[in-house]
Amino acid sequence: MAKSKFSAKTVPVKVSTPTGFAAFNISGTTIHRTLCLSIEHGKPPNYSRLNQENLNVIRKSLHGLKLLITEEVSMVSSLTLLCIYIHITVSVADVSPGSVADVSPDELLDSLIVAGNSFQIVAL
Repeated sequence: MAKSKFSAKTVPVKVSTPTGFAAFNISGTTIHRTLCLSIEHGKPPNYSRLNQENLNVIRKSLHGLKLLITEEVSMVSSLTLLCIYIHITVSVADVSPGSVADVSPDELLDSLIVAGNSFQIVAL
């Protein structure tokens, strides 16, 4: 939870990174775990349609969040960014009755913030 300097309310925030080492250092989680992304080493990730279990995991992790901050996005490939977009879009737009996050799309994730340094390691 982050404290806003503009109000007395706390803002629900989750911070994620592309690597486990970085996630550990910031007490966060990887974007792969948060958004159920497949992990591929040395090749572009294969996209497969999310099953109901993965949709529920994503909805549960996004439920009530105001911000999802993704650090070190310069280390994320354009294909992985596309998968992030698809997973967030599908999980927010397709809320079906009986799912873990049986809530309106407005109650899932308000904003996504990405940050990175273009002079860091180039994404493969």
